[in-house]
Amino acid sequence: MSEKSLLRRIVGASAMLLFAALMIWIAVWLIQQVWVWLVAGFAAVVIVWLVVVIVRWRRNRWLR
Repeated sequence: MSEKSLLRRIVGASAMLLFAALMIWIAVWLIQQVWVWLVAGFAAVVIVWLVVVIVRWRRNRWLR
């Protein structure tokens, strides 16, 4: 085996590992972004629901 083919295999393997690491990093980053948006959306829904429940309850008390 010549030196060039060994070097070429090492460079190819390193490039594949770098590409795989980059893809994993991007996937984790995207999951984090989606997670943040899901939590923010859930919090907004809970806040709106609580406001509606409180307003209905207070309005019912006032109308009696």
